[in-house]
Amino acid sequence: MSARLRTVLIVAASLLISAALAFAITGAWPGSEKSTDSAVTQPGGQASVKLAADEKRVLLSELGLVCISCRAAVGSALDKVDGVKSYSIDVEQDWAVVIYKTGQTSPKTIKEAIVNGGYKVGGVRELD
Repeated sequence: MSARLRTVLIVAASLLISAALAFAITGAWPGSEKSTDSAVTQPGGQASVKLAADEKRVLLSELGLVCISCRAAVGSALDKVDGVKSYSIDVEQDWAVVIYKTGQTSPKTIKEAIVNGGYKVGGVRELD
């Protein structure tokens, strides 16, 4: 076996192990999320779709996200919150927008889930 082939195999194995560890830690593959609809992904504007009467959008900012694994970890934390209908997480802008059912959860509970997942929440703002 050539040295180059050995190096390629080692790198490939390392990447597979890293992905498996990220999945084992977060319970989700990077990029997995409940929704990507524009009502979620536009934090600065109004929802482009009508929310149900018992739904609200909240923007959580300054989370300390630096990589796709951070996104997966925050998504995993949000998946565990009853009442979270959908969310979008933007690593580059360092925010998450969450649509939630008002009778089942609150921005405080959503924030606590993210903090308990090991991330900070610098700001919480209702969007609707």
